Amino acid sequence: SVTAYTDINALEDESDTIDLPEYLSKALVYYVQAKVAEDQMDLERKEYFMREFRRIIEKHESSKIWGARTMVTGPAAIR
Repeated sequence: SVTAYTDINALEDESDTIDLPEYLSKALVYYVQAKVAEDQMDLERKEYFMREFRRIIEKHESSKIWGARTMVTGPAAIR
């Protein structure tokens, strides 16, 4: 069977905006800079920007977890 989707809002040109929090927009900038460095065959800069991109994404994902973060020792742990 074939599925047809209608009323899809896609990026048309540079005037469109991407609804991202400011923190994630910084990650997007690092990702684009990494891709540009990769195209220029500058692997050191690419790795730096990808490392920063991953750091921001991980920080954002861990900020979604709420509540106290405690470490519970196991029954065989040394006290």
